[in-house]
Amino acid sequence: MSVNVGALTVLVADDSSVFRKLIEQSLSGKNYNLVFATTGREAIEQFTEHAPQIAIVDWTMPDMTGGEISVIYEKPKNRRTRTSSS
Repeated sequence: MSVNVGALTVLVADDSSVFRKLIEQSLSGKNYNLVFATTGREAIEQFTEHAPQIAIVDWTMPDMTGGEISVIYEKPKNRRTRTSSS
């Protein structure tokens, strides 16, 4: 995946490959750099590495809930985390 300089970085964390692909198709070609995670632990690693401005996080992943991930990253006030229940 190429990096679009000046674009917002979006983390998509979901254990469903179908949901990840849906988001990828919806946002590709727009002004976003997409980063993907398939587990809660991987989402935390991606947060640390990429510092996304937007996160779309599955509420029910096997190893961690979207709520647990949100609590970890809720301190920065300019970061919004929205959870999905796919």
